[in-house]
Amino acid sequence: MNINQTAIQKVESNMINTSEKSVACEIKSAHYAHIPQLFTEDTLQSASWQSFKKSWLNLMLDNYMNDNGKYRYRRFAVFNYSDLNKCIYVEPKQPYYQALYHNTLNGGIPRHYEQFEEHILHNAVFRNILYYLVDVCTELQGPDDWFIEAHQMHIHCTKNMTGKPSPEGIHRDGRDFVFIVFIDRKNISGGQTTVLDLNKIPLTHVTMLQESETLFLDDEKLFHGVSELELDQEADCGYRNVLVIAFLSKAKVNEVIKKPLNL
Repeated sequence: MNINQTAIQKVESNMINTSEKSVACEIKSAHYAHIPQLFTEDTLQSASWQSFKKSWLNLMLDNYMNDNGKYRYRRFAVFNYSDLNKCIYVEPKQPYYQALYHNTLNGGIPRHYEQFEEHILHNAVFRNILYYLVDVCTELQGPDDWFIEAHQMHIHCTKNMTGKPSPEGIHRDGRDFVFIVFIDRKNISGGQTTVLDLNKIPLTHVTMLQESETLFLDDEKLFHGVSELELDQEADCGYRNVLVIAFLSKAKVNEVIKKPLNL
């Protein structure tokens, strides 16, 4: 750990509805878990949640779409968790990388995205999510140091442009665990998430509608994909906003990310 790294302080609160142990138990059994509402109603009415949700209005166009699509906006941030210090730290700005065999559309190259806004890095809701997921991962495979990647994703659609949450199709992200937190959607149908086993046999279908609805995925044991967004008949535009957070054991970071990027 670099001593100049910014620490993300843990929030002691009762924001979350579901215990880490119960989620981890479900993931151990089925390799995934679906929580209809992660946060309490009071949390969803709080200024922290409203500020967090509003930040999706200030994402940047993803210019790495090899289908030439202009429907995805995002921000990206990287963190590391030190089990010794029991603390999450913000990593310096760095590119996102997936192997080409995990993302046949946009993989195989470093992708540079704008960092999360500073006030979101320290937002109480976001901090709560990060530490909650650390606790889930600890329940799943014991104490570890984690490399954590967070993506704010906005998928846009219009009458002339289809929104594609998973333009690469059914896929794995190439990490240990992937967590999808639903933020908001408007004027659309579709956006159904399908979770599949390693033989690509569907295990469940989930259309996320409730703020803070969350899918927990064991990325080594599952594939997933999300169907295209269909614009409501009377609307001019629509969107789907989610937070995606991926965890990778720091012991794997050199092989999975740094070696391919020559870092």
